[in-house]
Amino acid sequence: MCLILREARLEDAFAIARVHVDTWRTTYRGIVPDDYLASLSYQKRESSWRQMLSTAAECQHFIYVAEEKTGQIIAFADGGPERTNNPIYKGAVPYTECLKANTPTVYCIQARTAIIPAVLKNYGFKTTLKEFK
Repeated sequence: MCLILREARLEDAFAIARVHVDTWRTTYRGIVPDDYLASLSYQKRESSWRQMLSTAAECQHFIYVAEEKTGQIIAFADGGPERTNNPIYKGAVPYTECLKANTPTVYCIQARTAIIPAVLKNYGFKTTLKEFK
């Protein structure tokens, strides 16, 4: 499997939303209430991603995707400048999600470990804080 890493485009919003929702539903089953996971919506998440993709450049926000040769997006990472004025960390990566269904774990790990360094280097960050929410 060959992964293509690239900057996300507005037309990727639904695919990113699908990865985001599906990942939450599989990763957090048994941790987050089932009602909440069932309420997650591709359409609502797509709307949020459209907004973020539309304003990314002006907010110094990056969104990158990993896609298979077929064009299916299987992972994404987003982030930008660290937002809490931490004196050590200059960049933050609040989200990295990788679709696990039908995707070997090794490729999800490869997508995550390849996306983040590429993005951070592109934006000139030398130290990064992974934020957990």
